[in-house]
Amino acid sequence: MAEEALAIGLYCALVAEQLEEGVVLAANIDGDSDSTASIAGNLLGAIHGTMGIPKRWLVPLELKRVISTLATDLYDCVDWNLGSPANDAASRAIGRLYERYPPN
Repeated sequence: MAEEALAIGLYCALVAEQLEEGVVLAANIDGDSDSTASIAGNLLGAIHGTMGIPKRWLVPLELKRVISTLATDLYDCVDWNLGSPANDAASRAIGRLYERYPPN
């Protein structure tokens, strides 16, 4: 059940001192362990940031550049001004965003 996965993921995030510890704990609990580990990992990622991810987990990661770009864009998107560009540089920046993330 969703509420059980949330409770376990939250518990693992609260008792863990490091991201790896919480994710491994959540992944090794009986039940919906992929969901609990995902929830714990998201919470711990918000707490510890990318520096909390063990380097040995990042080495084999596929699409590392794409994931990093998307994460940076999601973090920065609150500052995007997609209205009328104030100048040519803003217009080019908006164009790049629309190329990367087409509206349809």
